[in-house]
Amino acid sequence: MWNDIYDRIQSLVALATTEKADDSTQLQTVKIKADEDELAEGVVRLQNWGLSSVPPTGSEAVVLYEGGRRDSPVVVAVDNATNRKKDLAEGDVTVYDDKDNFILLENGKITVNANGDVEIAADSIRLGGTGAKKLVVEDVLATLAAHTHPVTVGVLSGTAAASTDPAMAILDSPINKTSITEAE
Repeated sequence: MWNDIYDRIQSLVALATTEKADDSTQLQTVKIKADEDELAEGVVRLQNWGLSSVPPTGSEAVVLYEGGRRDSPVVVAVDNATNRKKDLAEGDVTVYDDKDNFILLENGKITVNANGDVEIAADSIRLGGTGAKKLVVEDVLATLAAHTHPVTVGVLSGTAAASTDPAMAILDSPINKTSITEAE
């Protein structure tokens, strides 16, 4: 009896590596490898509320076994030493992926690093602190419309040459002319 209790206590927690994750189910499941010969598929991976991720294959996992039974694993934490952001100060927080995209909250500022586009979908965007002004696309376009560049327009074979100034090309866009007119 005591040997059985001792074995179960020793079997409560284990380190494993992730082999594959399935994020299509209500709770994410992973395939894990706890020992050389111990593979488990469909293991539930619990995540913190409001944050979800799919760990890269080979990530380190902490596995709890209900009652010390190896047939009832649950993954409660996953990390990946290869991609983890290091040298954070006390109180810093970062969200990151395996492509070196990250959001870093540190010492009163937020840094966003994107190796590609940043997409923000919102009815409005406010920049600044107290009393911040609302940033509206029409306001930006109106500012661009009022902004001028010295442009020399020549005549080639009796027709006016098109400007090569990028700002002028933006303002000549039918979409922007409509938006500027609506903003006025």
